[in-house]
Amino acid sequence: MNIYAVAFNEDDPKNLDLIKEKWNENEYYEINNSFVFIAPKEETVTSKIANKIGMNEDSDIKGVVIAIEAYNGFNDSGLWEWMKNKEKNNGNH
Repeated sequence: MNIYAVAFNEDDPKNLDLIKEKWNENEYYEINNSFVFIAPKEETVTSKIANKIGMNEDSDIKGVVIAIEAYNGFNDSGLWEWMKNKEKNNGNH
């Protein structure tokens, strides 16, 4: 599965703008201004996603990128459908 969680330190609408500039609409699922799931088309790693967002020591953009290996919880059905679709298609769109 090729899904990553992106958690920004700040709750700022500009965070979502960064995601929308870098990935197509079907490649991310936004929870709120500070938390997004990304399923990129290309094979990648957490450090490359962070760098693509601009999350580095030279930037004011702070947060963490986590590779998702397993998931569970309670949330909107749209999230589970999105994740199952990405898992079923092995991240392909």
